[in-house]
Amino acid sequence: MAGRGRNNRGGGAGRGDSSGRGRGRVPTRTKSVKTGLTKELENNIFDLGERSSADLMQNTQIKIALYIGGLYGGDIMGELDTKKEFVTTQPTFPESAESRRLKYETMIRAQQTEAVDSLTKKISRVQNRLASTPFTEVDAIEQLEEEVSQLQVKLLRAQYDASSDIELPLTEEEKGEWRQSQKAYADRVQKHLLNQQKAFAIIIGQCTQRLQDKLHDDSQWEKVNKNQKPLELYTLIERVVMKQTGDEYPPHNLVDNLLAVLTMKQQNNQSNPQ
Repeated sequence: MAGRGRNNRGGGAGRGDSSGRGRGRVPTRTKSVKTGLTKELENNIFDLGERSSADLMQNTQIKIALYIGGLYGGDIMGELDTKKEFVTTQPTFPESAESRRLKYETMIRAQQTEAVDSLTKKISRVQNRLASTPFTEVDAIEQLEEEVSQLQVKLLRAQYDASSDIELPLTEEEKGEWRQSQKAYADRVQKHLLNQQKAFAIIIGQCTQRLQDKLHDDSQWEKVNKNQKPLELYTLIERVVMKQTGDEYPPHNLVDNLLAVLTMKQQNNQSNPQ
């Protein structure tokens, strides 16, 4: 009888390890890893409803800026990194033309001022002649009135020219250089617009499905989707993520606290009562 008792006690101990750690073991939960559509970005995604969503969003933005910069260049990378839309620098006239701009503009402005003054004086003289012409001389009056009208039209034109920018004339060599600068500017602008659209697609691809659903439900989505500007999309993502995370944070605390209680274990060094 005593032997069977010892065997029973030994068999009972065999169901766990020698330290007793096998008793009361709680199954571990496997957390699924979320990924976006771009394989190279791995698990750098935009998500919502998690306590780490804000930090995840910031880290993902940094990774996306580096990834897109490697593909499409520094203009779009700088835009994503600084959160300021890149503006292509306007082309400037050739230096040889700019060097003579001041003298040329000074000359033209002097000529314009002289034209305005001359026309003003002519109009005044004709108006004086018109005032002194007897009303019986109908033909002479009509002729003078027509002359005043023509002079006033010329004066308006001269005043308009005097208030407008002055176009600097270029040599043939300078014209060729200027055309190349304009073409390079137009090409860079167009390239950046295309890269913005590509970046927009990559960013959307790194959003989880539930975040995409929230974005589509937002009143600003149609405008943002139409413009295809990545910074506008970032602004929308940040607003939706922060709002949703703020709404869901308290329930997460309650769940975590409950899990901590349920998974509480007895310390190994506690001795069993005699």
